[in-house]
Amino acid sequence: STVLTAHVYKAGAEQSITDAGVCGSLGSVKWYVVGNTTAISTSKTLTVNASDVTNVISYTCQLEG
Repeated sequence: STVLTAHVYKAGAEQSITDAGVCGSLGSVKWYVVGNTTAISTSKTLTVNASDVTNVISYTCQLEG
């Protein structure tokens, strides 16, 4: 398994993100499997296990207000 971690920067300064994915008044961090429009998690980190992957998978995170 591996853990993916989101980082948010504003004006060159890293912003604090809670474990629940909340980044102050900027919004929330949401994780997606590339190609899907439904978030699979709202959090600072995403743990990916081998059982989650068949051949290849890509993830992305977005800060959504």
